[in-house]
Amino acid sequence: MLKSYFQIAIRNLLVNKLFSAINIFGLAIGLAICFLILLFVRHEQTYDKYYEDAENIYRVTRHYDDEDLHIALIAPPFKEAIEAEFNSQIESISLMGWGFDLNLSVGENTIEVTDMLMADSDIFDTFNLKIIAGAREGILDRAGTMVLTASLAKTLFGDEDPIGKYAFYNDQQPYEVTAVIEDQPENTHFQFGVLIGYETMRNWVPDEFNNWDVNYSYLYLRLKDGTDPNLLQSKFPALMDSFGENVTDDQSIQLQRITDIHLHSNLSYEIATNGSYLIVYSFSLIAIVILLIACINFMNLSTARATQRAKEVGVRKALGASKTQLAMQFLIESILITGIAMLFACALVEVSLPYFTQFIERDMSGITLYNTQTLIGVFITTILVGAFAGSYPAFYLAHFQPHKVLKGLAVQGKSTTNVRKLLVVFQFAISITLIVATIVVIKQIDFARNVDPGYDRANNITIPLFSSKEYPDRHVLYNTFREQLLRHPAISSVGASQQLLTSPLQDIWSYVREDENIVAENMISIPTLNVPYHFHPHYNIELVTGRYFSEELGDTFVQIPTHENLIGSGFAIVSRSAASDLGYTPEEAINKYIKIPFSPGYTNYKIVGVVEDIHFGSVREDSQSQIYHLVKYEERQLSIRYAPYQRKAALEHIDKVFNEIFPNRVNNRSSLDDNFDAMYRQEEKQAKVFVFFSGLAIVVASMGLFGLASFTTERRRKEIGIRKVMGASIADIVLLLTKEFSILVIIANLFAWPIAYIAMQNWLSQFTQRIDLHIGIFILAGVLPLLLAWGIIAIQATYSAMSTPVNNLRSE
Repeated sequence: MLKSYFQIAIRNLLVNKLFSAINIFGLAIGLAICFLILLFVRHEQTYDKYYEDAENIYRVTRHYDDEDLHIALIAPPFKEAIEAEFNSQIESISLMGWGFDLNLSVGENTIEVTDMLMADSDIFDTFNLKIIAGAREGILDRAGTMVLTASLAKTLFGDEDPIGKYAFYNDQQPYEVTAVIEDQPENTHFQFGVLIGYETMRNWVPDEFNNWDVNYSYLYLRLKDGTDPNLLQSKFPALMDSFGENVTDDQSIQLQRITDIHLHSNLSYEIATNGSYLIVYSFSLIAIVILLIACINFMNLSTARATQRAKEVGVRKALGASKTQLAMQFLIESILITGIAMLFACALVEVSLPYFTQFIERDMSGITLYNTQTLIGVFITTILVGAFAGSYPAFYLAHFQPHKVLKGLAVQGKSTTNVRKLLVVFQFAISITLIVATIVVIKQIDFARNVDPGYDRANNITIPLFSSKEYPDRHVLYNTFREQLLRHPAISSVGASQQLLTSPLQDIWSYVREDENIVAENMISIPTLNVPYHFHPHYNIELVTGRYFSEELGDTFVQIPTHENLIGSGFAIVSRSAASDLGYTPEEAINKYIKIPFSPGYTNYKIVGVVEDIHFGSVREDSQSQIYHLVKYEERQLSIRYAPYQRKAALEHIDKVFNEIFPNRVNNRSSLDDNFDAMYRQEEKQAKVFVFFSGLAIVVASMGLFGLASFTTERRRKEIGIRKVMGASIADIVLLLTKEFSILVIIANLFAWPIAYIAMQNWLSQFTQRIDLHIGIFILAGVLPLLLAWGIIAIQATYSAMSTPVNNLRSE
């Protein structure tokens, strides 16, 4: 019997080639998209699960209630305090520091490293990092030591054994390589090529390791088996109280499982840009709905073809076939079609996977369809999709009454037509929702790129600035670079800062007004940027009152406190909102002093100017107050403005000066506009994915609509013939046939608009500055599929209307 079922199924596929092709390729596209997205989703969900007992590894985060600021960073003293208090529950605890770019050289081989991190030796216990060469004992316990990943060690040392050898930081400071470890997998929330020991930083800024307000470290801990993280976190408030004046009452610390960081963490000062569970869920939903659209096509076309198979069913029933046998026959046909579609889908996945992974910028090279688990999944999916897509047509056809169909009576009732209409509405509602999402994402990205950040980013080239043997003093290097650049008329301005303005501010300092005591309750945490002279006028940051930093007027670089002089001094410029945070109007803030506790004393900063707030980072980041310190040796990012229409001459001069100063280094200059655009790369890719998937959803829906329109015109061919005989024009007939489907698309809009509105309002909520969802977006999204439906049906209707009426009216 099964053989008979398959023979009939194959015969029907060959007889109805067009509609078989629509079903097969519609399902193939839906299944291929579903597999690609599910591979991406599975990859995103594997982040940080690479580590042994990853479910027991947590990050400690810090929250400031008054500022409503939740940061991923924490101050170093928390490590010792937490370790002492909860030693019986913690297997290991480690600090990891925010890294910075540096040059490493071995002999004549010099490379720029952009993924350096600071770490203590305990990181090897917390994360079970695999050591390839070198010993675990004392691996980062000494200042001036580093650990390299295997790939970076190969780049620097070639085939030599690097253990015990030295790589030079910025051509001058030697670092001993104590170990080589396996490269980190791509699916982890932090990547590094170099680990430099915290003992090195302790030598640089020894007092900051005792400062509870200096947040520049990430704190990770591995809990012992059986430890309840919720119970442990419930004890944190009591621990914070025990710190007394070291922390304010508005602060708290929290545990965050590392496997949740990539998709569920969007804190300030993340170690890297994370993914988003919203994107994963939305892509998963898109995969499901596109597959649903393909299945709906199958259902619609199968039930529409019922008239062609009615007599077949009648004869089989008259010969004794039961409803179960008939339903089984049609289900097997459905599963066979799905199986063929699955073969095409797998081929599409294999061909498109390399391009897909390149597009989403994820390393999914290790993922393949050819393993037992995936093949079992493919088989089960084929059965489930085939059964789902064929369920309604199978049971609908199996219930035909033989005495009616053999007499040629109508076999399609009103309920069947209504179900088919409902499925068409569902298809186009999904398509319209995707179109709305695409338009909103594109408009929001365009808005974000053109929003005024409060500083002038036009015609600006940036270069990371590293000291060298010839210029060990970064400040001297900056002034030399600046002087030589400004000799060319194409260069209009040169400035520098601790970091690029396209990144969120990395430093947060606690300030106290000059008339208040330095106690925890008087401290106000404000993001801070270290800059040299020229910074504010270079970026054209608007001055509210006071003045910019001026060497001519006696502004000097900050002097931090020492044991001999407990009170340091410095100069500061504050933003308008920072002045308000400190309790001043802009005019009142001028010439006031603000204090920063800084062991062994404090630093007094004189406010000389108030500027307008600017927006650091992207519009996803909350707008924050800013304070600028005049600091020497923090000229880490050189910024060069060239005159309008002088880009080519400016770049030639920049390259010439760079090569003269750094003859053996790679010039990694970039445009500030490019850095600005890079902030929205994720949203841009998301928009492209929405465009691509929306297009495919409409293509698949249109394939079904084409098939359905063909059957509709075929079913009404005698009516069309009679109307032509009675004098109806081709336009009248086209209008008659398009009206029914137009109403369905309009109804689909009524369902899609509220769903799309709610979904996109939620998506837009992640931006601090955003577009408005006006009615024009929804009208445009509704008109596009309506025009497409008109075009498809008009073609079919015109073809039918142009045929000779006698051919339509001829009996079988």
